[in-house]
Amino acid sequence: MSGFLSSTATLLGRTILSPVAPHSLFAVNVEYYKPASSSSSKTSPSSSSPTIETLLAATETLDTAKNPTFKPTPWLSTGHLQTIYSAVGNFSQIDAVEFKRRVFLTPDGGTVGLDIAPPALAPSEAELKSSSHPAADGLPTVVCLHGLTGGSHESYVRNCFSHLTKPTSQGGLGYRGIVVNFRGCANVPVTSPQLYSALKIADIRSALLFITKLYPSSPLVGIGFSLGANVLGRYLGEEGDNTPLLGGVIVGTPFDLKAGADELDYGGFLSQKYAMAMGNNLQRMARKHKDTLALHPPFRALLDDLYDAPPQPKAELELYKQQVKNGGPRDGERAIIKRGSLKAADQTMTRFVGGLPKPYGEFPFESADDYYDYGGCANNIANVQRPMLCLSAEDDPIVPSKIWDKIRAAIGRKPDGTPVEDDAEAKYNENVVLAWTKGGGHLGWFESIRPRRWLYRPTSEFIKALFDHTSDEEKARIRAKSRWAQEQIKAKEVQVELIPVEALPAYTLPGQDGRSSRWTDTEISSSKTDAKRALASGADSPARVADLERNLASGEAGAEDSLLNPSDTGFAANAPPTPAGGQVNDAEHSTLRMAWLLTHLLKEAPLVHPRHATYAPYKQPNASDADERRKLGWETVTMTMYTDKKHLEVGFAELDPNSRVAGAGETFRGGIDTPGGSMEPKRGSVQKGGKNVIAGL
Repeated sequence: MSGFLSSTATLLGRTILSPVAPHSLFAVNVEYYKPASSSSSKTSPSSSSPTIETLLAATETLDTAKNPTFKPTPWLSTGHLQTIYSAVGNFSQIDAVEFKRRVFLTPDGGTVGLDIAPPALAPSEAELKSSSHPAADGLPTVVCLHGLTGGSHESYVRNCFSHLTKPTSQGGLGYRGIVVNFRGCANVPVTSPQLYSALKIADIRSALLFITKLYPSSPLVGIGFSLGANVLGRYLGEEGDNTPLLGGVIVGTPFDLKAGADELDYGGFLSQKYAMAMGNNLQRMARKHKDTLALHPPFRALLDDLYDAPPQPKAELELYKQQVKNGGPRDGERAIIKRGSLKAADQTMTRFVGGLPKPYGEFPFESADDYYDYGGCANNIANVQRPMLCLSAEDDPIVPSKIWDKIRAAIGRKPDGTPVEDDAEAKYNENVVLAWTKGGGHLGWFESIRPRRWLYRPTSEFIKALFDHTSDEEKARIRAKSRWAQEQIKAKEVQVELIPVEALPAYTLPGQDGRSSRWTDTEISSSKTDAKRALASGADSPARVADLERNLASGEAGAEDSLLNPSDTGFAANAPPTPAGGQVNDAEHSTLRMAWLLTHLLKEAPLVHPRHATYAPYKQPNASDADERRKLGWETVTMTMYTDKKHLEVGFAELDPNSRVAGAGETFRGGIDTPGGSMEPKRGSVQKGGKNVIAGL
């Protein structure tokens, strides 16, 4: 054990080499509201939903009567070490999960990918019935939302899904699992002028509309991680009793986005490193999908500013350093946003492209802080009307316990976690429980000398309790409230054009391909980042993690690059060069395609086709014959778009495997294979494999 690792752990509040610690150090702490008198009313109108006490009692890791514990791996004894290991450890051969992908378009033209495990359960309920599959009727389904720039490949997702979807004969629970991959993540293309954010609710609504169409008899439970946890928490609060979910689990949740962002910006040196790492990940995602985002003219300046930000004045940097010392700006003082940080990326890009414009969504926001103030799920947690577990770690360096105040207030707890005095007039939410451990980091929770994740245990136990203890009557009541059962869905034929990925006009950023940087004379280089990534690919041993901790704790610029994810935020558009004249040889063209909605469904939302690009030519094939064009990758098809009559922005049109979009219909191994990888361009730069990512705010 390195002396540095031991001293670092001591500095951060826990000594690695200490003898057996008091039980409270490893205890799983559970907080929820239980009124002292019957005069306080329950938030949920449904008396059929199981109580939090009933659900907790059905678990081993959350029932305090059983004295549950979590004991971190000795050489990963701090939140920083747990988080670093989660980012750089090699988990490709751990928690094997096989998925099958289904892909759909949304009413604004966006593309969303659903990865379903196991593949045998991916067919619709009707298809399973026709084949007399034993799981055709009423099989439980778990719907997952991943973290920032993540996807179904993430190790924390597979840790939970491995147990949830493994057959009961092999010790699993035998459920169906579905990962909703956000736009631009996990090899899903961006096909409309927006990405996603911590409050992008329309896509999860659309996914659930699709899922309840595929599996109308299946009871559903949601689980979200980090940014995805905030999305799920907001969704459950907004939907109240109208959601098709029996309940939910949210893990590593940034309940209060503003407080969390302030902690990253002003919480100290290491906090800023995480802010820079997550900001860089978000910047990389935007750059990866720059060609689509640039189709919307106002976004080109945003891309330029994100990639080629002006140098920060020295006076601003000095003021920022002072604000860090003060824990934030003083009253009346202008808050300084550090270049390259997560807040800088959100200020430049997310507040514009993180969701649908009014009246379909809340975007754009006046500033990143306005987005943060509005977007935290703690703002509407009081309205959650189904059982929901919030699992967090006190030493999480990305969403620390300092930001739990609002969630605790919603469940009748003081900021220190102690119960409030009973008040007959007060209304607290009895449907929400906060469970936390002292250790675990951000989506880590590694235990044992040879690290293995504890995370799947509390999450799968609570999910199983939800399925087992929700009465058949309550499940039937929830099914009867679905948009399908209430005939609140309308169908419309739409035109969709399929184009080769490489046909998308390429937008040139400052400092690339001959375009000059606006601020420097040198082209922006990734060689340093590449070197850092190469360094991060070593064996994930205690000594290796100690080296990364030392690197992160240094004052060296770019040290946070060891936390970056070099893959799986999308795919490399424009990879194979198109021959002169736009003709593409069929032998070269067994690649992925992109689907573009031609029918404008949302009057107030932009719908821009690549042929309207003004920054680069859109070269179509010379052939006019439909069969010849299809061979070359261009095709126009008619599809059915199902939309919610109440929310016009919510809907889906499923793409079949013949579309070759985002690996639709393909079976792949999570964390090993890239969905659609067999269709990827044979030439050009396509990033594959790689480590996992800090799944932050």
